[in-house]
Amino acid sequence: MKQFFSIFLLLVYSCCANAQNVVYDSSKDALNFGAAKVSRNGGIMYGFDNEPVELEGSSYADSTWRKGSFIFYPATKGANAKPDTVTGFTLRYDVHKGEVDILHKNKSFVATTDMLKGFFYKENIKIAYHYFVNTNDYKDGIDDFKGFIEVLSNGRMKLFKYYYTVLKKPDFNPALNVGTKNYVLNQRTQYYFGSGTILQKLDSGKAAYICEQVFGDKSGIMQEYAKKQNLSMKKEDDLIRLFNYFNEIYSK
Repeated sequence: MKQFFSIFLLLVYSCCANAQNVVYDSSKDALNFGAAKVSRNGGIMYGFDNEPVELEGSSYADSTWRKGSFIFYPATKGANAKPDTVTGFTLRYDVHKGEVDILHKNKSFVATTDMLKGFFYKENIKIAYHYFVNTNDYKDGIDDFKGFIEVLSNGRMKLFKYYYTVLKKPDFNPALNVGTKNYVLNQRTQYYFGSGTILQKLDSGKAAYICEQVFGDKSGIMQEYAKKQNLSMKKEDDLIRLFNYFNEIYSK
């Protein structure tokens, strides 16, 4: 019953979102890009002088549509209220807007952080699920989180990957004939860690420094493991292995 109710909410929300989409997108894009409407997957924009410029780059974490599932916040509050998981949707995550684009029964709509506790999808059978959680459930003392954040390692000490975008405006100088005439949307990532709802930015560096930053009195043990396994903290897979090992041997 909960699943049908969640689907109903999603479909109702999609109808409202579609009705307001033109006004909402144009207003928000005007604020974000200086009255230049932007296509999220690249395209043509028009500024105040109606001179067309290109948008380079994509705002999607993965531009390919993937089969996935959603975790909705409980419809009711209380100690016994539990999130509801709905499967069978096709999705992709728009990093720039912090929203999830959804395809269902030949209809497309958008889900925001107001509705979703998280979502997950799988690229193929050889790769583990990509699991994203709502940033509203976490805090950070430095940055203002937006949208969703990917969980790379789950357990006593979680490892997260935060996606965000940076827009580079045209800097073409006609007199010198240098620079670019296009807007460029660059995607960036930053790692975070935490054992609760307050996350800390993971500083880049060698394994010894990261272990001291993250694992406290277990730092020596974790440094020894990283050394024996020849782990490089510049490689995401090795960073995940380090956290997974800690969560395996020190699980609650």
